[in-house]
Amino acid sequence: MTKKVLVVGAGITGMSISVKLKRLGAKVTLVDRVEPGDPRQTSFGNAGMLARSAIVPVSTPGLLKKIPKMLIDPKRPLFVKWRYIPKLLPWLVPFLKAGSSEKLRHIVGALDSLTNDSVEQHINLSYGTEAKKFIRKGHFGFLYPDEKAFFDDKLGREIKSNYGYNYKKLKRPDIIKLDENISNRYNSAAIFENHGWITDPSKYIKALFDHYSSLGGEFLRSEVVDIQNQRVTFRDGNTITADKVVIAAGAWSGLISKKLKVKAKIESERGYHIFFKGANICPPFPLMISDGKFIATPMEGGLRCAGVVEFGGLKAPPSEAPLNLIRRKIKDVYPTLEFEEEKTWMGHRPSTPDSLPLIGPIDGFNDVICAFGAQHIGLTVGPKIGSLISDLVFGRRTNFDFHPFRVNRFR
Repeated sequence: MTKKVLVVGAGITGMSISVKLKRLGAKVTLVDRVEPGDPRQTSFGNAGMLARSAIVPVSTPGLLKKIPKMLIDPKRPLFVKWRYIPKLLPWLVPFLKAGSSEKLRHIVGALDSLTNDSVEQHINLSYGTEAKKFIRKGHFGFLYPDEKAFFDDKLGREIKSNYGYNYKKLKRPDIIKLDENISNRYNSAAIFENHGWITDPSKYIKALFDHYSSLGGEFLRSEVVDIQNQRVTFRDGNTITADKVVIAAGAWSGLISKKLKVKAKIESERGYHIFFKGANICPPFPLMISDGKFIATPMEGGLRCAGVVEFGGLKAPPSEAPLNLIRRKIKDVYPTLEFEEEKTWMGHRPSTPDSLPLIGPIDGFNDVICAFGAQHIGLTVGPKIGSLISDLVFGRRTNFDFHPFRVNRFR
């Protein structure tokens, strides 16, 4: 009997799930409020990184002591809309607790189980589709102003090295050989091999959607307002019943899953990007600008600088301060940067307190499966989550440890 599955959310996670399910013969209906690849999707505006070494959680030991300075420093890459703090506290307290040394190893190992084969997962997902042409293999660099900044990032590099993600340290002469346009403000770098990136995330999603449609997949542009196990209700009052329902709606997933009594603790980490169309300078591969906490990625038609963090919820309009930080810092890196046009964007990363997504069925509603909360690495792990969810839908055995990602872990 053919499995009938409804997938809520057409970003990279929902799209990956839908493609995988169609390839296994399921009847799939993909639902989203906007078309796949639309600028209102978080998957539209990410840095494009396939960051297999992104196994360091957002909350780490010592972060609590750094936060006050980060909040008062006008050059900080962390922004908060102060009126939002009371709403943020229920998420912030467990977030800080998740940064303890005893929890770190558990979280790092779980993240590695999702990220370690991310480039291969994307190649597999895009096989036989137009999406494959947007995948690039290459290095991932971290750029630092000086030795002190390099040393301050020691914990992250040690964690990665312990899991086999080794790096090469560069000093100023080697940095110039790598990219002669980088200014003398930056004198240290760490280069990690065997990573990848997507040269146009929007076109990548659209190409995957075209493939999904060619397999007979259905798409419904609508908004889910209620889920009662196998029955889904939309804003217009219409309903659909499916054998399995998958919630993959990113930062909006918490609002949907709350109706099923899931305490998801999903918070929007608002991220920003500036696309410098027709840029005269691009790095040879993505570079994390460490003192700006954004990634400069060479993309089709220009340079995208994406990252930083702002807490302000789902409804507040974009802020200018994060964009100004990106503008200032990329000029620090590339003083001679010129471009034809500047395009700005803001989106919502779905983040949990422990940096781990929710993957698996909901207690008491076993036909509803969660697949959201991948914070900064949604693009990286989307195809892997797609494979895991398709295994769950079809009841296939897997040696993957779902326990760290269990849906009911937040009480």
